[in-house]
Amino acid sequence: MDLASLFMDILATEALMLKITVLFGAVMSSFNSGVNSLSTLVSLDIYKQIINPKADAMFP
Repeated sequence: MDLASLFMDILATEALMLKITVLFGAVMSSFNSGVNSLSTLVSLDIYKQIINPKADAMFP
């Protein structure tokens, strides 16, 4: 038995869990980016329409 197959036999579960964790992190990051964009758009709409209707695109 060579060293590579020995490592794969011993660390197969750990390697799979690492791959799943990395995939979950990427999905969570993408979801959080969408939530952040949505909250920015909603807060800008609320500010522009309710708090300061005369506001320009750039806030003072």
